[in-house]
Amino acid sequence: MITLGVQKVASDKANIVSAEVLLNSDEILSSPLAELTKGPVITSIFAQLSLSMEEWDIGSVALSTVTSPFYSLFTYNFSMRFVKKGTAVVDAVFIGPPGPPGVQGGQGPVGQQGPQGFAGLTGPVGPPGPVSPGPTGPVGPPGATGPFGGPPGPAGPPGPTGPDGPQGIGVVVDPLRPFFSEVLVTGDAIVNMMTGLTFTMPNPATVEVSVLVVADQEVDGRVFYRHRVFRRSGAGPASTALLPYVTASDNEAGSAGSSAWTVTVDLVGNDVQVNVQEPGGLTVRWTGEVQLTIGYTA
Repeated sequence: MITLGVQKVASDKANIVSAEVLLNSDEILSSPLAELTKGPVITSIFAQLSLSMEEWDIGSVALSTVTSPFYSLFTYNFSMRFVKKGTAVVDAVFIGPPGPPGVQGGQGPVGQQGPQGFAGLTGPVGPPGPVSPGPTGPVGPPGATGPFGGPPGPAGPPGPTGPDGPQGIGVVVDPLRPFFSEVLVTGDAIVNMMTGLTFTMPNPATVEVSVLVVADQEVDGRVFYRHRVFRRSGAGPASTALLPYVTASDNEAGSAGSSAWTVTVDLVGNDVQVNVQEPGGLTVRWTGEVQLTIGYTA
């Protein structure tokens, strides 16, 4: 890699510009002058001296010193002179033989401080200093209380039945908003679509359950509609359906063979479940809407 440093030197002639040029390389150059006169390098020198290559020529180039201030860094110091095109250079004089040495003169006054030299390259990063452990900081304030405790414990045994309350004023029908559920089932497992949405019947109450289920598979699709009514009275579990299944639907048989896809509305204890199954081992996406209507004595 080649880097440049250019320093203009004062000249008493308007048509002559002198400069000191440092050519830095990370390897020994077989021909430093050839590297100096390459297009990008010489163009950069002209630009740093604010000289136009159309108006100025290189008058002379001399390699004065070669140093290696750092490992794998070689610096070539050139003295260059540029002459304005179309002008004469009159500085040649006759040099005769050397005369006898003269008497040594006294020490002259201290000269003025020279211009600031070029900035040196950044040295390598030194090794890290020793690390000493600082004192232990003070204990911080206690953190905020966590959001919740552990899961609830198991339910206790039922208490004794209390005395009968006063007679209510009538029967109230309370339609709940629909439950929406979607499950993806692979294989022939029976899956409850109301997992996480389990509805427990109140006591006493009559509950009507309406279910619409759409089943979809790569080459098949089916629609199911189910309707059941359950009754619960007393501390025991709810009774079986008061009405049978209603199986009417737009497309329950499907179009991919004779496997019997099933949708059932079941009562497990006092919990209503909607169970789906495809016994043929296919992957089916079941999407359903469950609407509950509850009648109970206030």
